[in-house]
Parts: sequence; structure tokens; C-alpha cells
Amino acid sequence: MSDPVEHDLELTTVRPCTIYGAFDPNFMPLFARINALPLSIRPVGMRMSYVYAGDVAEGIALALEQERSIGRAYNLTGDGESWQDLTDAWRAAGGKTPAFALPIPVPLAPQFDSRRAKQELGWRPRSLVDGVRDTFRLEGR
Repeated sequence: MSDPVEHDLELTTVRPCTIYGAFDPNFMPLFARINALPLSIRPVGMRMSYVYAGDVAEGIALALEQERSIGRAYNLTGDGESWQDLTDAWRAAGGKTPAFALPIPVPLAPQFDSRRAKQELGWRPRSLVDGVRDTFRLEGR
């Protein structure tokens, strides 16, 4: 494999976590199906780092605009929200949620921290509620 320096490439790495947003063919359809059931599951102890797709694009644009990002890596993630946090945001944005959710222990802690992207790039991800509202608006829900 070639060395980036050999080809005079200036690289920046961005690492988003669980991406959600409009027209997502992966995570959002699964989340919607689970929440559309009258009886569902609620993973307890599972904290993810959800990030809205538009915020990922914004983070990439900010990294491209700033020379200081060259050679750096940035995690573009949420703040370790729970499945229940996302479900609450889904409901607040007008999405359907189950009448009852069976708690299932899933001990999973967030693995990434976005402080560097916030401090060095000025990146600010939107709240879960705002991200889900934007998702519904763009999808015409």
C-alpha cells in the first residue's frame, strides 16, 4: 500500500457512529418497525452514539474548511444516548411507539467521544428530537 506522504495527500479522518436520518435504508427502517409494534423491546443499559446524517455532512464540511484538521481524526457522534432516548425523541417528533416495551438488558456503553470535533471544528450535532423531526419532514411524514 502506498504512503499518503509519497503522493502528497493531506488526510483527515471522520468517524461517525450510528447514523440516522431521512431515506436511511439501514437503521431507521429497523427502528421504525420495532416502534410500530404494539408490544416491543426496550434495550436497557445500551447507550449508543446516534448522529444525524446532516450533522455528519456538516462535520465533514467543517473539517474540509480548516487546515488544522489535516492529519487529525474526528469522531462525529452523539453523547451516548439510550434506545429509550431515541424512542422518546421519535414520539416527540410524532412517530408511533409501542404501547408497551419489554425491558431487555443489553450492557453496551458508547465507545466514542466527539469532544475534539466540537472543540477544534466547532461542530455541534442537533438534538435527537430535532434530528428525528428533520428526518420526518424530509421524508414527508
